Amino acid sequence: MSTASTTASTATSTATSAAVAQAPTTIPGRRLTRAARLGTAATLAAAAGALLLAWDALTPAESRWTAIALRLVFGPGTGAAGDVVWTGIGTDRLLGMQLTMLCSTVVLLAPLCLLGAALFAGLRRSPAWRIAAGTGAALLVATLANQLRLALLVVLWRWQGQSGFDLGHRYLGSIGVIILFAVSMYLMVRIAIGGRRARARRTGGRRTGATRTRETDNTRMVDQ
Repeated sequence: MSTASTTASTATSTATSAAVAQAPTTIPGRRLTRAARLGTAATLAAAAGALLLAWDALTPAESRWTAIALRLVFGPGTGAAGDVVWTGIGTDRLLGMQLTMLCSTVVLLAPLCLLGAALFAGLRRSPAWRIAAGTGAALLVATLANQLRLALLVVLWRWQGQSGFDLGHRYLGSIGVIILFAVSMYLMVRIAIGGRRARARRTGGRRTGATRTRETDNTRMVDQ
């Protein structure tokens, strides 16, 4: 009776192992997800290139919404004409800031788009929504950083005139943007990868799968 039971158990284990061995190793859903990730990465890379190539065509639009943002802080007397943002219209503190490529938000957004493309293409185990959220948060922080820099220039101009503007344009504003740009990159990677708990769950899942495989192999050896 015991011998028959052992033989049946061995046959069942062998059949199960054969079924597992013959099962497909790739899941169509995962393949589709991988294709979608690569497509998103290509889109972000193309967006980065488009921003750099068409920055001069985008600058008038950026100057207009920059003027709107500054008007919320400094009140009336702020407007835009072409690629120039004007503040202090009708006062003795008239200031016109021309948005060149180095002063534009484009130089911040394009590298972040490339980093987002690299994360979508490289981080296979991180959920796509995490990478998308990290990319969006980084782009928002970078945009706000450039707006804060321009607002700082206006404040320094009204406070110290040309010397204050030069101080902000050459040093304070540039340092602030660099710091916030680094923060945006860190924020993107941090959100995309997740905290310790998220990494532990993903690592734990892989370890659990490996442990189950070893247990199955050990059981198979005992049955034999």
